[in-house]
Amino acid sequence: MTKIIIIFFSKSWKHLLLILAVTFISGEIYFHLPGVYPVIKYSTDSTLGHIFMPNQQASVWLGKFSVASPKVTINSFGFRGKEIDWNKDSVLTLGSSEVFGSGIADSEIWSYLLEEDLTQNGENLQVINGGVTGYGPYHSLHSLYKVLEKTDLKAIIVRVSVADANFLPPPPQSGIN
Repeated sequence: MTKIIIIFFSKSWKHLLLILAVTFISGEIYFHLPGVYPVIKYSTDSTLGHIFMPNQQASVWLGKFSVASPKVTINSFGFRGKEIDWNKDSVLTLGSSEVFGSGIADSEIWSYLLEEDLTQNGENLQVINGGVTGYGPYHSLHSLYKVLEKTDLKAIIVRVSVADANFLPPPPQSGIN
């Protein structure tokens, strides 16, 4: 009986190792295919907790990491979209993933479409997408302060959802003010 158990486990161990190796190699091949952008990168921030790392083009993984979004552009200020001209009249949009536009291309997010519409109607305004996944009202307020250090704004649009009622400022012991 002991000999049968030893043979079973020795064969199962080899099969398990083979399955793990094939899974790992398949994943590596998939993530290095042309057209699959790297996953979006974040960095820590003492006030906001997390921010997008500036100057990147990446994807957001959706559906339990089953599909990658179209390319996402993060500008040098850490917001989604093209570079910001701080001398131009601006409208700032703030909120979480709904404002950020998770899962859609840069040219399909509503802040981009709003800027296009304003331009077609003769307005010379840029619309800044200040949405960041996982942000609540607290984060939007501090993002607003960050932008107001750079420029005056013509308008501010903040999208707050019912679920944002659960967002509270980080506790004092977290080191995030």
